Amino acid sequence: ATMRKGHTNAVNQAARAGFTTSIVRHPEHFDDVTSVYGETLSRHSASASAYDYDESLLRRLAMLDEAHIAVAEIDGVVAGAYILFECNGIVQMHLGGSLSAYRRPSPSNLLIHAVALWAKQRGNAYLHLGGGIGGSSEDNLFMFKSGFSPVRHEFATLRLVADQVRYDQLVAARSDEVGVSSATLLASDFFPAYRAG
Repeated sequence: ATMRKGHTNAVNQAARAGFTTSIVRHPEHFDDVTSVYGETLSRHSASASAYDYDESLLRRLAMLDEAHIAVAEIDGVVAGAYILFECNGIVQMHLGGSLSAYRRPSPSNLLIHAVALWAKQRGNAYLHLGGGIGGSSEDNLFMFKSGFSPVRHEFATLRLVADQVRYDQLVAARSDEVGVSSATLLASDFFPAYRAG
């Protein structure tokens, strides 16, 4: 009832187009999540360093008891996929997206709506979609996510360097890769600095 009208229309369009959704456990559809996410990053020209992910780490996360995979399919093709985590009454969308070939209508709104209904049915109180890029409320990603609900919560992250020597090595390697000094990367306020640039 609190979804933005454009989002409601997009959910209905995707349902009428024949998309179906399901929420499954790892390992089913894990490869679909990684391929869909990779294409989504590429389509949005996301910086590889900022949003790159370690597939082996993601696979280990997907094997947690709290992990689930949501997919939207049409004609036997996975057109959208997300990995999510369920813990203590909160379902956290981690990453995912939709394939470029299925942008009109897109399965993303329908898939997020299906996850919300699934989460509620399982007794969860919140579905957390995350924020935008860099914490900006003007960011397109945040604007999309905020269309699902007017509810907002404070969110904080911890910036901790547990191994300063290794961290400095990674920053130096990144500075060589992008052709700027380590000091420039460290001054960028992007964390971790070895993903800046």
